[in-house]
Amino acid sequence: MKKTNLIAAALIFAFVISGCSNKNKTADQSAVESQTTEQQIVSLNAAVTETLAELGIDGKLVGRDATSIYPQWVADSVKNFGPPWTVGTEALLSVKPDIVFAISSELDAEKVKTLENAGVKVVLFEKSKTADNAKKMIATVSEYTKNHDFQYLIDGIDSNLAKVETLKKKPKVLFVYARGPGLMQVAGSGTSADELIRLAGAENAASDLTEMKPLTPEGLVKSNPDVILMFDSGIKSLGGENGLFEVPGMKETNAFKNKAVISMESSLLSELGPRLGQAAYSLNQNLKAYAE
Repeated sequence: MKKTNLIAAALIFAFVISGCSNKNKTADQSAVESQTTEQQIVSLNAAVTETLAELGIDGKLVGRDATSIYPQWVADSVKNFGPPWTVGTEALLSVKPDIVFAISSELDAEKVKTLENAGVKVVLFEKSKTADNAKKMIATVSEYTKNHDFQYLIDGIDSNLAKVETLKKKPKVLFVYARGPGLMQVAGSGTSADELIRLAGAENAASDLTEMKPLTPEGLVKSNPDVILMFDSGIKSLGGENGLFEVPGMKETNAFKNKAVISMESSLLSELGPRLGQAAYSLNQNLKAYAE
């Protein structure tokens, strides 16, 4: 009986140890599966990148384009592929993405096909040029990243837009994009700047144009803006306000006479994303001084 009891005890002990071992192995396997199923994401658009960051998927973002510089940790720690329209598929595949977000006009069909043949999901957007576009983009990014808690971003846009004050007089605002005196453009209708100016309660001085067009002295005099709106980096590329006012035709404008120049950070102005409402409200408040 004693020998039988000892054998039974040994078998029970072995079974328990085996069960614990299998349980630990299952836990380890689950951890590995969790890591391997986590999506590796590349974003080739600043508004999408900002949305991804706001949704809290920081650890999954493995690549970005040159315009994706907000929030700061993105600029500091995420691989930069340069301008989105120049990035090659080999570079993208080098970070082993599961999904790539991009603007349809900036990623040609051949690149899309190569990525998809490699098993990468490619999600293309039209560039956000209206508040509705921005909200739809946020919802789509949320869907593809399986993060359904995005409504607070939409609510944030709406709450800031609701704070925009009606200006006593609608100033004519001209958005000027500059990369030094040799490259200057103005934003016509159908641009994100046009929508932002409208949402801020002002009028686009170049609304008779479409998309981005070269700045000309004749066009500047004709549009006669009350206010010039620029990126911080753009006005710096001209040497500050003094350099801006030396642009041919500028001294003929009301903006020059009133020294009315507003500069804002490019990441806030260039793309319509989660901070759209904040950008519109900030511009609205800056315009009050020129709307009397």
